[in-house]
Amino acid sequence: MTWPAFARQIVADVLLRGNALAMIQTDGRGAVSALVPVPFGWLSPQVIDGAGRARLVFDCAVNTPAARLAGVPARMLADDCLHVRARSDDGVLGRSVLSRAGGVVHRALGADETASAMSDAGWHGQAYLTADGRIDADTVDRLRGQFQQAFGGGRSAGQMPILGNGLTIKSLSLNPEQLQLLATREFGVAEICRLFGIPEPLMQTGARVPADPTPWLALFAQTALAPIVCEI
Repeated sequence: MTWPAFARQIVADVLLRGNALAMIQTDGRGAVSALVPVPFGWLSPQVIDGAGRARLVFDCAVNTPAARLAGVPARMLADDCLHVRARSDDGVLGRSVLSRAGGVVHRALGADETASAMSDAGWHGQAYLTADGRIDADTVDRLRGQFQQAFGGGRSAGQMPILGNGLTIKSLSLNPEQLQLLATREFGVAEICRLFGIPEPLMQTGARVPADPTPWLALFAQTALAPIVCEI
């Protein structure tokens, strides 16, 4: 594995899980010959008592072809590994930024799921059908299924429904909360950028696209990259 690939995996694990681990391989003289990164999602950290003191070990919790191909043993001692961790609460394991700011991420994901659902529906407002007379429950279910199948979803946006039997379609306009959904999504992107120390203009969200990114890149190196480099 090349150094850029190794660094990418270590940084990804630190940002997503708060910890990154690499096995230290040595040659016959005991000198370090290679560092083999192990995805931290494969591991189960444990504290055991041995030799009169507590020791941190990492048990491999998966038995997949990828783990066997990487040569990951069933248990690794912390002294035999390179353990990179984010800011820790207990001095043993790190905590990722995502785990510390779960509310921000949860709200951003919720806004994205809502936008996806509205996009699948063609960004239409809610609508309902009315009939001249009374209709039974079976007819209501049948009409709902037929109407959603024929005119629901983004691919059916703009099609003209043809109604009969005294049916009339009436629409409900989008409420203010739905109209502000795009602004909410943009705010969620800005919040996540702040979590990782990324200057928002570098994300090119459309609101603030810098003409000269040089000062923003320097700020990105100071606020986002420098802390990670110091940990490694």
